[in-house]
Amino acid sequence: MHKIHRYIGFIFSPIIILVSITGILLNHTSELALDKKAMPQSVAQFFYGVKNYQVTLFDRAGVKVYRDQAGRIVSNGISVGVCDAALLGVDQLSDQLVVSCANKLLFLTMTGELLEEAGASLGIPLPFTGAQVQGDLLMLAHDQRVWALNPETLRVEQVDGAVLRKLFDAGELNRQILLPNNRAVQPVDLSVERLILDLHAGRMLGRLGVWLLDITAIALLIMVISGICTWRKRKKAEVLAQRE
Repeated sequence: MHKIHRYIGFIFSPIIILVSITGILLNHTSELALDKKAMPQSVAQFFYGVKNYQVTLFDRAGVKVYRDQAGRIVSNGISVGVCDAALLGVDQLSDQLVVSCANKLLFLTMTGELLEEAGASLGIPLPFTGAQVQGDLLMLAHDQRVWALNPETLRVEQVDGAVLRKLFDAGELNRQILLPNNRAVQPVDLSVERLILDLHAGRMLGRLGVWLLDITAIALLIMVISGICTWRKRKKAEVLAQRE
């Protein structure tokens, strides 16, 4: 049992040290301003495939969404889908988030997890040139025309020209929806906090990293159990020695 304890500690000690250090750093994010410091460009390029580590970030209800240079839609640090065209915007619609790409829509939960995707099956000509929430509907534009999408039923209806003019005149719909890529926001850097969080959670190696941390957690449990067993065995031996 003592050997098992020693070997497990030796094998998994680098990971345990890494998780411990990153955990301490994350606990002091505010004091160290880790969320405001940009990670080195070489690190961003190596781990995230972002040559110029600036990305267009959308923050909706605490969920941070962006499209990396590989075309992946990343939500709170997790890749949830692929967007092969421009990212038009991210909006909250009822109890879900809608990621509007030029060639598809991704529906996310309010915690940033993927629910479903929809694209050409909606019956709207692609690509979309604009997207905007109006009430309980998502307005999608293509070639100066606008369609209204009901996210609950995924039913789509083209908006009549007269109705569209009334929405524009009343200010309930922005005319910029008819312009390509109108939802762009200022780019932000990938932060050091993001790097440390991905290291801490094992996401830097994808699913392999997550499984590796799971195995490390199991190894820690075995170390605790083996340590207790070793201590009890020695304690018992000491008691027997004293009796003799």
